[in-house]
Amino acid sequence: MSKIRIRRAKPEELMDIADIVLDSFVSEIHGHIKELEGTNITNKDKFYNFYVKRAMAKTPFVIFVAEVNDAIIGVAGGAISEHHWGNDVWGCEDFWFVDKKHRGSKAGIMLFEKLMEWFKDKKVERIQMTHYTWNPKIKDFYEKKGFKPFEVCYVYKVGE
Repeated sequence: MSKIRIRRAKPEELMDIADIVLDSFVSEIHGHIKELEGTNITNKDKFYNFYVKRAMAKTPFVIFVAEVNDAIIGVAGGAISEHHWGNDVWGCEDFWFVDKKHRGSKAGIMLFEKLMEWFKDKKVERIQMTHYTWNPKIKDFYEKKGFKPFEVCYVYKVGE
């Protein structure tokens, strides 16, 4: 097996990362929860501009890629902000995804660890990760890492 390498994403890779997140990740989520957006309404330019605006506003954020033989097989991103009604500094995951054919490799764990290391280096006081209810394995993973569930979000598609 080829060696997995984790590195920071380059700005010029942002559209490739948008392809991975919006085509693969969003379609997988939509396959489980129809009330969420499908790839037919996601917008790669909006994804790109979201991170450009963060950079221009100097919002601390990071995107890591996992690659094998120079091909991106997974991505993880997050940002730091003060909690909206408290004084704690939070690290919040934006996305964490590994291509299906590379799951079971160490890519997902390596991305997670790199993201956690980045949050801790930035001196966050809390870290928020997302758990989709259709994926019980990730719930168990987070709890083994010391995370505690604190909220459940519900989605309702208006007009149905």
